[in-house]
Amino acid sequence: MLWHLLFLVHFLRVAVSATSSTSIEPKPTPSTLVDILSSQAQYSYFLRTIQRHGLIPKLNTLQNVTLLAPINLAFAESDIAGMDTPDQLLRYIVDQRFRVGYLSDQEVVFNTLYNVLDTKRYTISVSPDWESQEYVVDKVSTIVDPDIYAKHQHSFIQGLERLLPLKPSLCQFLLADDSPSDISFVKHLFQLVFAPSHHDVDDSRHKAKKLPTNCEDFMKNIRTVFVPNDEFIRNSLLELEIAYYTALYRTTISNKYDTAKESIYEMKSDILQLLSHLMLTELVGGANGTNGSYFSQSDNVKYHVSLVDNRLVLNKKISSNKSAVLANGIIHTFALNHDGPQANEQHFFEALGIPTIDLIPRRALNALHYSNVVKELKFRKLMYLIDGSTVNQTIFMDADQRDDSEEVAGSFNMNEELLLDEDLEFSGKDLGVQSFSSKQSLMYQFSSEVVDPSNILENRESSYRLLDSRLCSKKRIGGCFQLKLSASKVNNLTKLTLNDDIDIVSSHSCANNTFIYIGDKELNAPSSLKHSLGDLISNGALQRHVEHIEIDKENCLATLGYLNEHNLYSLDDKGKGYTVFLPCAKAYSLGSHSSEVTVALKEGSWNRLGLVLDYLESKPKIFKDILKGMFIEGTVYSDFGLVDNDRNLKTVNLRGDRVEVKQGYFDGHFDHIITLNETKLPIPLNSDILFNQGVVHIIKSVLLPQDFQIPFKDLLETATDPDYPHHSFTDLIKYFPKLSSNIGLGDASEKLSYSLLIPSSESLKDFNITSDYSKLLDFIEYHLVPNSEVDKLLYCLDSAFYKGPPMEEDLFRTNMSDVELRCYRNPKNGKSFIKLHTNEENDELQALSYNKDHEVKVLSHGCTSFNFRGNHTNGACVFLIEKPLNLDWLHKRRGDFLHIHLGFVSVGVGIILGLIIFGGVMVGAILCLGSSKNKLDKKVNSTNEFIFPTNDESSFMRVRIDDDLYVIDRGYETDVDVLRSETDQLLPLYGTKKYKKRGYGSIPAYGRSTKDTSPPKEGISAPRSIKGNQLSKGLNRDRNIPGW
Repeated sequence: MLWHLLFLVHFLRVAVSATSSTSIEPKPTPSTLVDILSSQAQYSYFLRTIQRHGLIPKLNTLQNVTLLAPINLAFAESDIAGMDTPDQLLRYIVDQRFRVGYLSDQEVVFNTLYNVLDTKRYTISVSPDWESQEYVVDKVSTIVDPDIYAKHQHSFIQGLERLLPLKPSLCQFLLADDSPSDISFVKHLFQLVFAPSHHDVDDSRHKAKKLPTNCEDFMKNIRTVFVPNDEFIRNSLLELEIAYYTALYRTTISNKYDTAKESIYEMKSDILQLLSHLMLTELVGGANGTNGSYFSQSDNVKYHVSLVDNRLVLNKKISSNKSAVLANGIIHTFALNHDGPQANEQHFFEALGIPTIDLIPRRALNALHYSNVVKELKFRKLMYLIDGSTVNQTIFMDADQRDDSEEVAGSFNMNEELLLDEDLEFSGKDLGVQSFSSKQSLMYQFSSEVVDPSNILENRESSYRLLDSRLCSKKRIGGCFQLKLSASKVNNLTKLTLNDDIDIVSSHSCANNTFIYIGDKELNAPSSLKHSLGDLISNGALQRHVEHIEIDKENCLATLGYLNEHNLYSLDDKGKGYTVFLPCAKAYSLGSHSSEVTVALKEGSWNRLGLVLDYLESKPKIFKDILKGMFIEGTVYSDFGLVDNDRNLKTVNLRGDRVEVKQGYFDGHFDHIITLNETKLPIPLNSDILFNQGVVHIIKSVLLPQDFQIPFKDLLETATDPDYPHHSFTDLIKYFPKLSSNIGLGDASEKLSYSLLIPSSESLKDFNITSDYSKLLDFIEYHLVPNSEVDKLLYCLDSAFYKGPPMEEDLFRTNMSDVELRCYRNPKNGKSFIKLHTNEENDELQALSYNKDHEVKVLSHGCTSFNFRGNHTNGACVFLIEKPLNLDWLHKRRGDFLHIHLGFVSVGVGIILGLIIFGGVMVGAILCLGSSKNKLDKKVNSTNEFIFPTNDESSFMRVRIDDDLYVIDRGYETDVDVLRSETDQLLPLYGTKKYKKRGYGSIPAYGRSTKDTSPPKEGISAPRSIKGNQLSKGLNRDRNIPGW
């Protein structure tokens, strides 16, 4: 029974199966996009995603599209699954159909149905991958299931290996700070223009063109951007142009810059203009959109685009090296070509005809962060200097004027009165340090000459130039004020210096043949004469490039003191300016044209005038006229006659004398000599000291007029010490009228044939030189030097009055024909001495005393004229010596006993002899101790009275009386002389201080007799009678005078 049931069931199953197989039709092929996704399980996750976002109805209505469908595995390996919005999922639908089998080996670019920012379609790229032999979407996802056709919608499905991440937009990409980047320059341009910043400017005042506020507005219709990389930019733009375009970027990252708003607006406008030249509104990229011509967004640049070897080529000149397809457009990057005949020589903007900025000085200053200077120039109505209308100029800025300087930010005062006077008429009477206004100081920073740093040296080691500034004044100097520029090679680098102490740290070129130099210190317009010279004293030397000129501070201070004393700092404005020649230099080489090199002396140029300076100080009016001769009208700079054809200038000095200036010698380096009338003055290049009324030149000697003459009598009086009016050498000469007339003390018109060696007045007093001595005439002639011998003495003294060649002979004669004197100069202290010339040699142990060395020191000297050489009768000189020349030097030395010439041996002999004598004296003293006490006391008392006179005795000549114990005429004038032996020196030792006494010899100070006329006191004997023969013997005895 069971088997029957089983058979029945099997039969029924077969019957039913047979009936069913004969009644069902074949299943149809899917023909829509949704059907295909539904029919294939590998797309189930993607189908579920679009169903969840309600995109099935929209997908069913589409025709001629391509659906990029990720397989299920893409969702498992991706973190972005489920993060897309319905609109974002539309990026998987290409707005046209394409078949992988029909694609070439070049990249193609397509738009999708996803609208980015409601204006542009989301863009994807499809490119071949040569390694896998497959095509890749957006260089991320490989097409693994290609060309599934949905015939009812005429569309294709391309199966993707991975999900497609959302790409950034053009603005997001360009504003992203993803350093490092090879296109950082262009990205910085976008960032500085559109990134939020504390320097945002309100452009409401600029009605001509309102700037876009954000990147999206600026690139609203842009689909393609051409971007040169940084290397290409550096090869295509000047350094200063790059600095201008990126100046605001450096400002945004550094809050210390206080950039002017007007400059910010201008720089942003120029940047946006450049960027607009690099943008197209069409999507240009890939094989399907690269042929044709397109205009830039600014409509100023036309591009012809082609694709060669999968590279975008512009105008058949510049080819891209890579492209980046972004959400709403494409960026093509261009790199410098390092291969081919024009390797590294391409210029991106020039090759494509893209205009860049005209780098006029205004933009150059903004690039260097001097926007506040630009702002002030505009306020001062000086914009014509930097707006491009002025050509061929040089601009000097200093670091303190930069926008990061707090002083600059606070110095500009909008309420300051505007100065419109271009001639700069201002008074020269009250001149302080700040004698120029802000406008004038700005104009001083501009030169009307061009200084190109590339050829400033012109194959030389150094160069010195004087430049005309824009600061001019017809009333003050009759022209423009100067700027000093020096250049030299230092460690194979060119070092530039402005106005001696400002080092140039950088230089820049801009349009219209204009150069900008940046200095490390403030550049001030020339200050007053007093302030300029004060700076010179404080520095102690002219700055770099003229180290061969050393300032004598002490002498220069004396010069400034004389100018101040005679009120010569305030000069009237005569429309020509002034050139001042100041004796402030120690010494310097006269140049290669002369073998003579002046040696630096301890005495300054004023001190070298000696007695002439004393004479001038005693004559203020004459002295002021001399000082006025140092000022000439007109400006004579150190390059006089070298930069123009004007080699001769005829003018006058403040004294009214006519002066002719001529250009002299120049060695091509720095040695330069000009001639002032007949005087040659070394004026090295770049040695000018500029002040607000002209120029100062430092010289080593005092300028005196050619006809300068001092009466010989006045010069002699100058040598007389006013503290000793009764001890004048001229008073001694007057005792001999004929001699006085011969040496020029009589008529002033008489010729001068002799010069004088004059002892100091103090020494005349101390040595008791009287006028009634029989050898007084010899004494005077001993100090009389013929003018024919004076040159030797002047040369030895290195006198300012000597104008001849070097001399080897140092011997000269006085009016005593048999006497020769030698002049020599101590090299250690610079002092000069006159010494009697003899054939005897003194050993080293002789004392440096007055009589033993036979020498006197020369204290000072002076001549009546500076040009009496060659005609020795039109002048004379006076040499002030410390002590008189001793007539006794002319006789053979007496007392030659025991003159030992054995060096230090003589010292030992003297010590031994001294010990022997001392021992003998001590023995004698001991032997005398045996004598009676009374006898000894009596002898000692008598001896004391003999050796040491009592205090109440007169200090004048002793008068002998009959009661004197010892009747001896000692022949001395004073009791002090009793203590001196006959062998002692008749004159004091060299260097010993003398006590001042009034009167000569025994003659009292006021001409009164020293004889006591009062009655004799009781107990005192009467004076002893003096007979005639005794009087004559007393008067004829040897006296204490030099030479007797």
